Amino acid sequence: MAEELQIKMQTTVCQTPEETLQAMEKDFKLDISEQRKSTIVCMIFNHIDKELMDKNEEQRMLFLTEFRSRYFKSTKEKDVSESVPPVKQNAGQSTLQGMLESTSVFRRQFKIVGQIGQPNEKDMLSFTSLTRQIDTGVKQGYTEQEIVDGVIRSINGGMVLRSYVETYKDLSLERLRKILRNHYDVKSATELYQSLASICQVSKETPQEFLMRALDLRQKILFSRTQDQSEDTLVYENDHIQKLFLRTVETGLQDENVRVWVRG
Repeated sequence: MAEELQIKMQTTVCQTPEETLQAMEKDFKLDISEQRKSTIVCMIFNHIDKELMDKNEEQRMLFLTEFRSRYFKSTKEKDVSESVPPVKQNAGQSTLQGMLESTSVFRRQFKIVGQIGQPNEKDMLSFTSLTRQIDTGVKQGYTEQEIVDGVIRSINGGMVLRSYVETYKDLSLERLRKILRNHYDVKSATELYQSLASICQVSKETPQEFLMRALDLRQKILFSRTQDQSEDTLVYENDHIQKLFLRTVETGLQDENVRVWVRG
C-alpha cells in the first residue's frame, strides 16, 4: 500500500506547479535555486526516500498521507491526481513522467531490514523474518534480480556465504532461497511435524512454556509448508496439523487441569 501510494505521489509531484515545489523546498530545507524542474523533482524524491527509509509500513502510510494532505489538499488516495490542477507539459516533463511510470529509475531500491549472519547469531536476521521480507518484495512488484541483489547486500561482508552468492553465475531467486535454507539449517515440514508429534513437557518447564513451544512448532510447520517445495516433502493440511497440535498438547502436558482446559 505505501509503495503504491509513493509511486502515485511521485507522479503527482512531476505535475506540480512551481509554487508548490517552492513550498516543499522551504519545508525540506533544500537548495534548489536555479535548478531545472527535473532536478528539483529528483531532489524531492530523494528527500522522501530518506524520510521513509527507517519507517515501517504503517509509519510510511502516515507520512505519505500527511505529505499528500499538506501539498495537494486531498484526503483520498484516489483523488491525488485530481487534486492538482492540470499543467501543460513540456517535452522534459513528459519524458520525466514517462520514466517514472515505465521504469524503476525513481523507485526505491529493494532493501532487507537487518543483516544476515551466522544461524542463531545475536541481533541478526532469522530465516523467518528474511523470508517474509523477500515475499513482501515479490508482492510489491520488485524483479527477481532486484530482490536477489538486495539479499546479497544484507549478508555480512566477511562471510563465506556472501562470497559464494556474489560469484554464483545467473543466481535465481529460487536457488537463493534454497541456499539460505541450507545456511540457516532450516528443518523441513516433515521434520517439524515429527518433532511436534513427539514433544512433551519436561521438568522445570511450565505448562505455558510447553504450550508456547508446541505453538511455535505448529506455526513453523505451516510456514515451512509454503516455503519448502521439494518433491520429497509431504503436504500436510491445516486441519491435520491442528489436530496433531491439540493431541500433542493434551498428551504432553503434565498438569491435568490444563489438559481439561485444552479439551474444552
